[in-house]
Amino acid sequence: MLFSPSSDTMYHITHQATTPYMVLDKGQYSISPYRMWTANYLFMSYNHNDKAYYDIWDTKNDQLICRGIYDSYKKEGNKDFPFLIDGVQIDVKISYASEDYLYCILQASEAMKFMPSISYDDNPVILELKPKRNKLGI
Repeated sequence: MLFSPSSDTMYHITHQATTPYMVLDKGQYSISPYRMWTANYLFMSYNHNDKAYYDIWDTKNDQLICRGIYDSYKKEGNKDFPFLIDGVQIDVKISYASEDYLYCILQASEAMKFMPSISYDDNPVILELKPKRNKLGI
């Protein structure tokens, strides 16, 4: 896949054809240099209406998996990816992706919010996240 920094369209290029893969409404978005394909996922950040968006897309079925939104003027929002475990929202940074899973590392203090058996003295916790339809799940 290819992204042209002068447009809001990403293209899927093969030896047979060049076809648009994702089109962001022309002129309304500003794509940052951060976009990365890993396994079956596209990690992308862009700006729209004075907010920064941080997306994870599933490239197998073209679905948005997760989005963090940060408002730099109000200094509020999320630069990480929100994830709900047992009714507790945690914000994660994805460290690694395989074909079917996303992985992140949490400090014990963060993991204690949804795993009461963890103590402050424990080592960091590695979460294995399996993307589900429009949300992350374990």
